[in-house]
Amino acid sequence: MKLDKTKSYGEIYGRTPDGARFHQDGRYFDAHGDEIVRKAAVEEPVAPQEDAKPAARPGRKPKAAVEEPVAPKVANPIDEQIAAQLGG
Repeated sequence: MKLDKTKSYGEIYGRTPDGARFHQDGRYFDAHGDEIVRKAAVEEPVAPQEDAKPAARPGRKPKAAVEEPVAPKVANPIDEQIAAQLGG
């Protein structure tokens, strides 16, 4: 099939692996207007892995979990301001 320039078509800028320059009606065409037949990528279904964790790099020890320090709770903003002024 050839590109029909009497119908609307899109121009492709930049490089594509198959050299497509035009797009029309879901089909791709080269610079001469000849159709490029693209093979559909067939993907095999991948089974989900349960609790998959990335593998540690060889020679590295895994990082230990570090707990964040928890600030003491203050009853109200005024007590917080007084505690800050007294340094306690």
